[in-house]
Parts: sequence; C-alpha cells; structure tokens
Amino acid sequence: MRRAGVAYLFPAPRRVALSNLAPHYFVNAFRDSHGLDLLFEGEDRSLIDRKRPNEFAVIFVGLSYEPSYLNFARYLHLHGIPILRSDRPDGKFPLIIAGGVAPSLNPQPLLDICDAVLCGEAEPMHGDLTAILNDPAAAREVLPRLYYAAKPGKKPRIAQAAAGSFAVSSHPALTGEGNEFGGRTVLELDRGCVGTCHFCAARHLYGASREADRHRITHAAEEAFKRGKDIALLGTGLESVSYFDDLLDRAIAAGRTVSLSSVRIAGFTPQRASRLAAAGVKTVTLAPESMVVATRKRIGKPLTDDELFAAFETAKAHHFKVKLYLMAGLPDSDSAAEAQAIGAFFAELKDRRLTVPLSLSVTPFCPKPGTPFRGKALMPKKEYERFRDTVQRGAGKLMPQMPVEWFSWRESLLQTAFDRMSAAQGAAFLAVYADGGELRAAEKRSGIRLEDAANETQKKGTAQSK
Repeated sequence: MRRAGVAYLFPAPRRVALSNLAPHYFVNAFRDSHGLDLLFEGEDRSLIDRKRPNEFAVIFVGLSYEPSYLNFARYLHLHGIPILRSDRPDGKFPLIIAGGVAPSLNPQPLLDICDAVLCGEAEPMHGDLTAILNDPAAAREVLPRLYYAAKPGKKPRIAQAAAGSFAVSSHPALTGEGNEFGGRTVLELDRGCVGTCHFCAARHLYGASREADRHRITHAAEEAFKRGKDIALLGTGLESVSYFDDLLDRAIAAGRTVSLSSVRIAGFTPQRASRLAAAGVKTVTLAPESMVVATRKRIGKPLTDDELFAAFETAKAHHFKVKLYLMAGLPDSDSAAEAQAIGAFFAELKDRRLTVPLSLSVTPFCPKPGTPFRGKALMPKKEYERFRDTVQRGAGKLMPQMPVEWFSWRESLLQTAFDRMSAAQGAAFLAVYADGGELRAAEKRSGIRLEDAANETQKKGTAQSK
C-alpha cells in the first residue's frame, strides 16, 4: 500500500475532539502546506479526504488526558496498526508521533509504542515538524535529535512558546462540526498559570502565565462575530489577561455572548461581574478546591473564607449560577474533616442568605509529575466513597436540589498509574488492553495492577520532593 500525507488523531469522538484546540492548530498549520487531515475515535475514515488511518505516511497523535491512552491503543488495534513500535517495519505502517499535555508529564508509557513522543507546545516545533513532513523517510533519524523528544528513563525537556507567539482558535472550516461549547468559536487566551497551586501541572509544566497574541485573538473574535458566532474563552487565568475585558466589550458591542472555562475568585470583582453579565455569561466556575482554610494555604491557594463568601455575594447580586469545584484527598488533609467542612460551608451560605443556583463537582486529587505534590498518594477508593457519602448526607439536607458530579476514582487511578509507569509497563499494559478493551483483563494478562503502578514510585517521588 502506498502511504502519503499526514493526519492528526485526537482519540475521542469528533464533538469532544474539536472542543480541544489542538486539532484546530494542526489543521491551520499543516492543511494548506501538507494536506493534513483529522482522525477521530469511532470513525473509520478521515474527516476531510475520507482516507483510512493506515493510508497515511505520518499520524500525529494528541493526548491531553492519560485515560485517552486506552482509546489510542484501541484505535490502532481496530485499524490494523500494531501497537508496539517494534512490530511496525519501516514503511509498512504510518510513522506515529505523539504529543500533548499527558505525555509531556510522563512520556515513558508511550516510548515503546510511538515512533516519537514530543514534549511541550506545538508552536516551537513547527519548523522541525515541517522538515519531517517534507521527508518522512528521514524522520526516524531526525526525531531522536530533537531536544524535546522524550528519551527512555529521562526527565522530559519541554518546548515552550514565547508570550505572544501563539494564538489558537477554532478553525473556521471546522465550525460546522460542533463542539462541547455549543458550537461557539473557542479562543485560547493564555498558557501556564498566574497561580502557585502545588497540585496543578499547568504552572509546573508550562511556567508562568503567558498571553496569546492579542491582535490575532482579537481578529479571530471579530471574524466569529461577523459569522454570527458566539465565543468561548479558555485559559488558566482569564481575568489576568490584559485584553480580557476588551474581548468582553467587543462581544457586548457585537450583540454576541461569551462563555468561560473558569474565573479565579480573586479576579471576580463586582465591576468585572457586571461586564460578564452584559456579555451574556450565565454561569461562573469557582474552584477553591477545599473548604478548609489551612488546606488551601498548604496547597498554594491561600484564599480566605471572606474572599469566598464575597464571590458568592457578587454572584448573587448579578444573578449568576455557580459551578463549584472541589478536590477530595488533598495531601496531608483529613478527608473526614474536609467532607464535613463542605456541609458547614453550605450551612453558612444559607445563614448569610447567599444561596444561588449551584452545582458541585468533586474530583479525587491526582499527584502530577513535576509538581511539588508529585510523590504524594492517591486517596484509596474506599476513603473516596466515605468522603462522598458524608458530603451527600450533609449537602442533601441543606441543598436537596443541587446537582452533584462525582468524578470517577477509576479515572484518577488511571491518571496516576500512567503518570508513574515505565516504558516497559506502559507497552505491556496497553498492548494487552488494545486487544480486548477491558481493564481487569488487561491487568491480569499483563501482570500489571494499576494500583501497584500508581503506588510503586510514590516513595521515590516523595524523596525527590523533599
């Protein structure tokens, strides 16, 4: 079979995949020059040229979330592409190059599967990727020499775009394909983080906050407004971006609406809330992570109770719904006391008459590579269940109509396990999983228990973090 061209695979259903901006970036960067196409989970042919995966010479793979490794492995298997790199003779199958947030944290589980794992942001890689696409036959010699190409057993070096050198938004040609933002045009305003949270990979992987190019983002927003599109803004510290308020004003002037990934509580002022309301924002996402002040200080998020209640006062005054994000099992915390503190917080909200339409999301803490908490433990499943039961009893009495979303402990286990697996472990587990698609069977047949993988490097990580 003659293989030619390049595809970008985001191993998720199309609507979910296009909610991530990476496919949009790759289409913009390489569609005109190299005919780049898109591949999605559950679809046998590419989006644009209707080619089968095995017809491409090169497949880029975007992996933003560790559990998507499972989807990736199954995708290769279902399309007749051997999982292990050693089982793919040169020229017989596509060259597979992976990247994204998850493998940048720990590329090891993918090293025996992919021909290369590239760590960091795509913009600084553009010249190298162009050279590879110009001569795929020479790529296997070029890829190992790239400083951001992962090496076995070594800490990854991260490619990082300079402030103002990136500006990613929904590609106009893909707007009709839908996304999880109601079909809005999505704009990324910043990378890295202005915060100092010890649990979050954003700051520790990508550094201090950097803004996207103002003129290019503004132009993308104005073009969306001309097409009658609303916009969604993504970033870790949106309200700290120098042109954030200007984008809101432009949306208001155009009669369009805005949705947000989240707002930091410190930046949720009454003045900004008025502007958000005028821009059609209905819901704000607040993430204090814990209702215990001492815990918030310990995790690098020194938010006071007064600041938190002030945010609810602002939300109530401007008729916002609130999505509240919390974590269970934060390091060195008492999970029973943390759960009880959530009920106490809701009681205080009612006493202060600050109740607003409210939803709660709780996720188990995951120890991420590169962070100060990299060596900490994932809370045991039974402890998470006790935490959930305590919160549900307390919240059920005080907020009986409040929707509560409990993120899967199993997915947190997968994140932690893949973040700590070696190359040999990752290859063995994913190769077996790809064949059957069952986690328990994969554990049994590969001899790798996910809980063991999640815990086996904990002591080493703890020692490194001291």
